[in-house]
Amino acid sequence: MHTSRLATAALIVGVLALIGSIAWLGLLLGPVAAFMGSRAGKRIAASDGKLRGAGLASTGLLLGILAFFASAAWFLYFRFAIAPMFNMI
Repeated sequence: MHTSRLATAALIVGVLALIGSIAWLGLLLGPVAAFMGSRAGKRIAASDGKLRGAGLASTGLLLGILAFFASAAWFLYFRFAIAPMFNMI
């Protein structure tokens, strides 16, 4: 019994997506982390106890979703609240 590498990768990508959401990286990395977390969770469930890491997979999935929405919110805020201030000329 070992920990799923895909679950670990989902967690790492999810953390990077959340950290990078200020630079809108969550728009790209968020869905990747969510997909990897979902896929890892399904593989872990189907492994009959041979794989561990369900918590890592769910956390990667959740972080990916949060990063995506945080990046989208930051993008919309920048687009409609900050950018118009520079078009006053």
